[in-house]
Amino acid sequence: MVCGDRDPAVDVGRERRNLAQDVLEVRLVGVPHAVGIDLAAPEQDPRVPGVAVAAGPGQPVVAVCNAIETAADEGGPVLVDDYGATADPPAVPVVSPPREHGTDRTGSGGAKSALRLPLIGFGCSRYRDGEYVDRVDSIATALDSGYRLLDTAELYGNDHRIGELLAASGAPDRERVFVLGKPWRTNHRREHMLAAAEGSLADLAFDAFDCYALHWPTALAHRGELRRIAELPADRQEALAFPEDADGTLATDDVSIAEAWRNLEAVRDRGLTRTIGLCNASREQVERVLETGSVAPALVQIERHPYLPRTDLVSFCHDRGIRVVAHSPLSAPGLLDEPALAAIGADRDLSPAGVVLAWNVSRGVVPIPSSTAESHVVDNLAAAAERLSPDELARVDALCDPDFDPR
Repeated sequence: MVCGDRDPAVDVGRERRNLAQDVLEVRLVGVPHAVGIDLAAPEQDPRVPGVAVAAGPGQPVVAVCNAIETAADEGGPVLVDDYGATADPPAVPVVSPPREHGTDRTGSGGAKSALRLPLIGFGCSRYRDGEYVDRVDSIATALDSGYRLLDTAELYGNDHRIGELLAASGAPDRERVFVLGKPWRTNHRREHMLAAAEGSLADLAFDAFDCYALHWPTALAHRGELRRIAELPADRQEALAFPEDADGTLATDDVSIAEAWRNLEAVRDRGLTRTIGLCNASREQVERVLETGSVAPALVQIERHPYLPRTDLVSFCHDRGIRVVAHSPLSAPGLLDEPALAAIGADRDLSPAGVVLAWNVSRGVVPIPSSTAESHVVDNLAAAAERLSPDELARVDALCDPDFDPR
């Protein structure tokens, strides 16, 4: 292979850098137990005097990096030995659902008909304690680390930023990333829901969502469109997202969950999403959707952690081939200080947060943690590769708190 370009400025990590002036930093992040890259035990490269390369599978990686630096410093193409590596691309992971999703109206297809999802996803919410925070860097880190499920929503106001990240050089192909979107509660009427989906897709530059799910089962009064809500003044954001009646109470809208679900089915019928789902719902509400809808939910997203395991609802969904996604898996106050989690983590070299994520995955639930710390983003992904033993699962299950007050 040949490395080199007349213009030494190249794209590195989505930033334009000049390698003739900067030192190239190569960083490998991801699952600590990944197999196949060994950068240890450098040895002399007989083809490039004075340059050491790693022995083993890491040789092509280091050789290419050395060639880039040489080309940037000295110019010209630099021949790099392939060390037996081939140009065959890795297999594309199947994370997007089929174009034609065939779940029947009863949702009784069983586990074999369940949607294929990555083991863990990344929560893209920008809404924190009544304010919007910038999440672009953490979402970029998640994509670079290997996350392939992004949980976004109209309320978060950052669809256009996610679209920019996925369109950037070096980003994973669209078909490799499962994107879950959600219309806000003020858009449960059909015309508003269709407009919300179309607006989000325009900002994402997508043809369709992989799944579009009701953010909450109950509706609020519509006061205007929410597209790019994070760019609006704070008082306008509040008025649109959480409308109030004249007496200051939250203004609701008379749209039943059955009607909202039919409107969501219309979004699917228009080809704006491949599957549809339901968030923050009770078992009774899921049952209502199954009874009245023509299309069963592909997934149900709920708050779930050891204090609030929602075991009955999880089993109900799994028995019907409905995937369960856990939002806020690490957010319960005091959860990560539990001695039981620390003890299990010490045995497995996991943090308490990692134990909670592994507990979810071991139970067939897809957690979607959200973090702005790069080390946490990477560690959370690694934890999803762990499977707890039956004894460890029971110890985590014992943390269930019947008095826990969910969001």
